[in-house]
Amino acid sequence: MDKKNIASWISIVICLLSYSIPSIFALSGLAGLRESIGLIGAILVVVIIGFTLFYLTYLVLKYIVYFIIK
Repeated sequence: MDKKNIASWISIVICLLSYSIPSIFALSGLAGLRESIGLIGAILVVVIIGFTLFYLTYLVLKYIVYFIIK
């Protein structure tokens, strides 16, 4: 494994360990969204935004960890 793969795996682990805190806020926002756009729409919005933020966090952490290892 090269350094980029190691940085990638480390950032995935860090993201998964810290992902419970934003998911609590997302679930609390789900109740408000459900009243305005329905249950399916609220679930789609929360999932799309959640995965987008997870991916952006993963990318940032990957480059930070890579430059630390490098």
